[in-house]
Amino acid sequence: MKLLKISLSIIVVILGLYVLISGNYSLLPLNLLSLSLLLFVSGVEELTKKRRGVAYTYFLVSGFNIVVSFNILGG
Repeated sequence: MKLLKISLSIIVVILGLYVLISGNYSLLPLNLLSLSLLLFVSGVEELTKKRRGVAYTYFLVSGFNIVVSFNILGG
């Protein structure tokens, strides 16, 4: 689980830096999807630690990121 979180974190940071430096905002939805996967994995990890409040917050923010990313792709 920790390796997955580290890998997703690296992907999010690299994509974010690339979008900022290059100005190529077409990759922004991919960055948001990667971030939502990271938040979902963090939510599952918190749920296994019996920290429901934090886990539900991660799930809520992850779902919101998915909706926003598909809205950007569609619009």
